[in-house]
Amino acid sequence: QQALTNQAILKHKITAKGLLQEQEQEKQVLGNELHENISQMLASVKLFIDHALENEAERETLLKESSGYLHGVISEIRKLHRDLVPLPMETFTLLNMVQQEAENMLQVYDIKTAVRFTNIDESSLDAELKLSIFRIIQEQLNNIQRHSKAAEAAIRLIYKNFALQLLIDDNGIGVDIHEAKKEGLGFKRIQNRVQVYNGTCKMASEINGGFRLSIVIPLGNA
Repeated sequence: QQALTNQAILKHKITAKGLLQEQEQEKQVLGNELHENISQMLASVKLFIDHALENEAERETLLKESSGYLHGVISEIRKLHRDLVPLPMETFTLLNMVQQEAENMLQVYDIKTAVRFTNIDESSLDAELKLSIFRIIQEQLNNIQRHSKAAEAAIRLIYKNFALQLLIDDNGIGVDIHEAKKEGLGFKRIQNRVQVYNGTCKMASEINGGFRLSIVIPLGNA
């Protein structure tokens, strides 16, 4: 019994360490987004406005350019907000939230994303688990839009044999699995979330053959 207790404590420490590392990585990603995208666009806006103040002949053109960059800044801030602060679970279902992410994938990145839930009773899932599933889906969709060059993706959440199975597929260029596991911070963050629930996380891919993320989270038989 003591050995089992020690094993559980060690596992908890490893999971906690992984979550802390995940939080630091997320802060780093946010910092990079703010610096590389928003700060640079705002710098461009300032440059255009400064020129507009000095050049009356081109003022209208320069102000239109500034307006376009400001629209981009607003879009980036909305995206960051959506990634960091999901819709409240008490107001929107997990299905609603995932469908909204799929719509964003189509509208913003032109990636057609299908969503299918099978035998899912959301009332039986606690809010933290639903939020974790949503974050995993967000993370993988972000990986798809950044790296896959896919035209289509699919998200499936299935309840079967007292477990949740999450499958996320795309028809993109695929990856070398060994390199993806070694270098992919996004995959590590997904693994950390899955480990909290004693789940399993697998990747399957081949070059020019698409990619599949497969996750199983046990729920128990009670």
